[in-house]
Amino acid sequence: MDYRIANGMDADPDKIAIYLQPEEAKNYNATPDHRPTFSDPYDQFRQNAYNLKANVSISNSSELATYYISAALTDQKGVIMNDRYKNFSGRINIDSNLTNWLKVGIKTNYSIRDNSGSVPSLNRAAQFSPYASLYDEDGHYMQYPQTISSFISPYWSMATDDTNKSNHLGAILNAKLTAPWVKGLSYEMIYSNTLRWSENYDFYDQYTISGQKSNGHGQRKLSNNYNMLLDNMIKYNNTFNKKHNVDVTLLYSREYRTWESTSAYAEQFDNLVLGHNKLEDGKVQKVDTGAGESGAIAWMARGTYTFDGRYSITGTVRRDGCSAFSLNRKWATFASGGLNWNISNESFMKDVEPINNLALRISYGSNGNQSIDPYSTLAKVATSKYLFAGDPSYSITQGISSFALNDLGWEKTTGFNTGLDFSILKNRLSGNVDAYFTNTTDLLFSLSLPSVSGKTSMLSNLGKIKNKGVEIGLHSVNIESKDFRWTSDFAFSLNRNKVTTIYGEDNDGDGKEDDLISSGYFIGKSLGTIYTYKVDGMWQQEDKDNGTIMSGMRPGDYKLQDVDGDGEITSDKDRQFLGTSKENFRWSLTNTLEYKGFSLMVYINSIWGGNGYYLSGSNTPYYDEYVNTGFCNHTVFDYWTPENTDAKYPRLDYTSNARYKGTKYVDRSFIKLQKVALTYDLSRFVKPYGFNNMRVSLSADNLFTFAPHWDGLDPETNAGETINAFPSIRTYQMTLMFNF
Repeated sequence: MDYRIANGMDADPDKIAIYLQPEEAKNYNATPDHRPTFSDPYDQFRQNAYNLKANVSISNSSELATYYISAALTDQKGVIMNDRYKNFSGRINIDSNLTNWLKVGIKTNYSIRDNSGSVPSLNRAAQFSPYASLYDEDGHYMQYPQTISSFISPYWSMATDDTNKSNHLGAILNAKLTAPWVKGLSYEMIYSNTLRWSENYDFYDQYTISGQKSNGHGQRKLSNNYNMLLDNMIKYNNTFNKKHNVDVTLLYSREYRTWESTSAYAEQFDNLVLGHNKLEDGKVQKVDTGAGESGAIAWMARGTYTFDGRYSITGTVRRDGCSAFSLNRKWATFASGGLNWNISNESFMKDVEPINNLALRISYGSNGNQSIDPYSTLAKVATSKYLFAGDPSYSITQGISSFALNDLGWEKTTGFNTGLDFSILKNRLSGNVDAYFTNTTDLLFSLSLPSVSGKTSMLSNLGKIKNKGVEIGLHSVNIESKDFRWTSDFAFSLNRNKVTTIYGEDNDGDGKEDDLISSGYFIGKSLGTIYTYKVDGMWQQEDKDNGTIMSGMRPGDYKLQDVDGDGEITSDKDRQFLGTSKENFRWSLTNTLEYKGFSLMVYINSIWGGNGYYLSGSNTPYYDEYVNTGFCNHTVFDYWTPENTDAKYPRLDYTSNARYKGTKYVDRSFIKLQKVALTYDLSRFVKPYGFNNMRVSLSADNLFTFAPHWDGLDPETNAGETINAFPSIRTYQMTLMFNF
């Protein structure tokens, strides 16, 4: 079958070509007069998206107590069929001054999130033929809607029934006792409780891909998590002789967590009507249960001394313990210190009128990372069932599921930070500039093991990574008059990191520490380094004619750079460093214009690469599992053909037939018009009717993206030209806010 490329069409994912010979089109259940006009591969699976939000709150206060009650409802519907999200949340806050030295309060909240719904397979949806019949005579989705092929309907990937709900219930109790007999001395207790539970149910009947194989299968999963956090703080803050201020905080904190889960699964149903609501009818049944607990304790002491509002010094010491770590290394100590100089309060700055505020900050310290799963350091044994030859029943076997880790401890980051805060020209321009340098040691790293050991990996404290970066924040009042005001906010950040050590081994004897290539870690390189073959053009017919084409390659295949010049592409000799997937820098700009009762906000967001930064291999439409299948839809891209030799992408069957395969990496840099919002203040019109204020606003998100090197759907989400890329959503919203 010949592949037909629409010459002259732009690489637009909304334009498709149907690879059908005329006689093949006759086999579809559509006549030429009734064939649909179909220019969007997702059209049959699309739904009208919307985003509805409603918020209501009530509050009041007196000398003895204050309260706040609120409720919020969200209903979001995405652009893909069955993509829907609902959320309801409520909150009640009460604070009471029982005496002039004792204050107590409670904050409660509840929310339920509903992500139920199963979406069609996007890669099948993009390749679904518009000439196919969706339903059979009984109204069910046809398994093979394209009657001349075995291409399965995208709808058959959807669950018949899908429920995904999560609940969150929280309460924070706090009490503050201010000692009347010692000025500046207080004790505060914060007791936080959180309970989360979720329901995940699904069922696949005989009209689904997986359900047909097992004559229906379903499961019900229930889980709950409880977290408790208790903070006890003693604070002392006092000023002596109007110049010496002392601020001391002592903390004892305790955290406790428990969880449990239950899962029931069944398949091989005689009657599928009740689905997961009657799993006991399945001939094959499985039950999984689990439970656990973990805890953490922290002690902290922090003190700050400030002299005359100009100089201050702060020191902090923490002692943290976590039950998830090994018996020998559950505890770790972290310390930090900082200096602050408020230069604008110096006497020599009094006559410097352009400078309104100027302060210099310097700090140095360390903190830790405890993000490992509980019981990860324990040796565990698992049971399984095994059928021996000739044995009519199974035998229970046991095996090691994880090794004991007796020396796994805290990941530690030590850093230096310096910052400058300023405000000049009568506060028309203000901002801050920060620079930081950090070293992270004892990384919690998954170490690869030979499979003969019984495990393929285990956690270990390995390696060292250096980080450095700059962050800038600016606020300017550009124009300010009686009726008009224009302000701008600019943010910029840049980060560089480098792996300085991993194992500390030199097995090849070259005098340098070995890289960990399998995990993408390279000494002296940043995280996210791309180490692979470099695409260096495209093989053409003249290369074949003059005999210079590489063996196993054809015209229209990517030409990979042969680094060692041996005429072959090998992983150990021809891979090279192409750049990194991490960004070069980020910036954002917000402009706010106010005129009388109107306010216009324009927010621009940007992530930029360049010089080998922010590279992605997602713009690869040639990675298509059905590219050789002529009865599937295919988006029209600038593919190589004998008539289109100056193409952007290789020939259609490149990945399935080329001897050497590579990926072309492109820059994801973009500037996005992220949000525009117009607000009008109606307060002066509604106050006579009992309202305190009222505002109406219209806003739009994700309006426009400028990405000079990107052809895909959205560079920010890395949704490229791949067949299963998920489209981004542009939203419009109207909001009415008022209180009375």
